[in-house]
Amino acid sequence: MPTADQVDMRKIPTVAVGLLLLMAGCIELEVGVTLEADGSGTQTLHLGVTDRIAQSIRASARALDASGTRADPLLVFDAAKVKKELADQGLVVTHHKSYREGPKQLVDVTAKFANVGQLEASTLFGAGGEWFVLQGRNKGGLRLVYYPRGHQAWKAGREKAKQIALQPTAVQKQFFETQKKKLRGLDIALRITLPGDVDYASKNLKVDGKRDVIATVKSSDIQTASDLVKALAPRYEVEFDGRLCKLKVDLADPGIPAPPKKTR
Repeated sequence: MPTADQVDMRKIPTVAVGLLLLMAGCIELEVGVTLEADGSGTQTLHLGVTDRIAQSIRASARALDASGTRADPLLVFDAAKVKKELADQGLVVTHHKSYREGPKQLVDVTAKFANVGQLEASTLFGAGGEWFVLQGRNKGGLRLVYYPRGHQAWKAGREKAKQIALQPTAVQKQFFETQKKKLRGLDIALRITLPGDVDYASKNLKVDGKRDVIATVKSSDIQTASDLVKALAPRYEVEFDGRLCKLKVDLADPGIPAPPKKTR
């Protein structure tokens, strides 16, 4: 999820997740992926934003678009448009409900994908995300790795977090304090349901039952500028029992290259 000055509205046509995170006062955002043994599955999204935040996101989009040709960054609320966009990416929307609760606009979306490639192409959670299926470290295991903003953004975020931790600038401190106030009440959740029992999950994931893992981003977890940078571009990894799976396995995770082979 990018910082405000890194957001390219053309690359997040369905939902402006990055802007939501940085403009949030109190938002509802729950996303989920259920992966089946053959690589198919479903994506779900529940989003609720106040009218004020929606106006801010659209105003930012207009400010970034001198030509006036970019799509509405919150077109996920429009059933016809989101169905067309996801259909172009190979997904089928099976449920879409847009509704209001007081000053909030809310939407629930469910979309089916046929393989991990379509899941990666989907812009339902924003664009730029990367999914990798790798051989597990345990016999019969498979690893699923997810970079919501891509592995390059994750690596850049880690380096930035190190720099801020070692020598934060006055501008960075001021930016963080401003964002910390905006993030009060923030609660974002990602749930991934695997086709086999979970063996291992990275520290930023919580195992919930046998086959589910949950990632959360809460305002209470963001105590430093480094925490904020890491929250904007995370990496999630989970290993599960893949003995009954027929998933296409990637050769490597570009975010964390395999160590070089030893030579005699």
